[in-house]
Amino acid sequence: MVNTIASIGGQLASGRCRACTADTAARIPAGNVRRPNVSINGGVFDDNAAAADAPTVVIEVLSPSTRQFDMFVKLDECKTVTSLTDIVLVDPDTPQVIHWTRAPGGV
Repeated sequence: MVNTIASIGGQLASGRCRACTADTAARIPAGNVRRPNVSINGGVFDDNAAAADAPTVVIEVLSPSTRQFDMFVKLDECKTVTSLTDIVLVDPDTPQVIHWTRAPGGV
């Protein structure tokens, strides 16, 4: 995770978006709060905030204990966050990456 945060953070350094660790949550419209391994906040950044103002990308590394939940429940929940444009699930065992992206127009 450290390499991912460092790489993404470096690429975002000159813009308004910020890379966040799992310490920064994504609020799900149904009321749940999820903590992706890595996220990008495209909204107002507040060092003291517990949740991202407008998460645009979430990255989740699949693990044996949470794999099914992350691939189905968490993925479906994250799709309801209107600010999210991309969700990336990384399978370190395969290796494989599943990339979901919101269609133009927000659907």
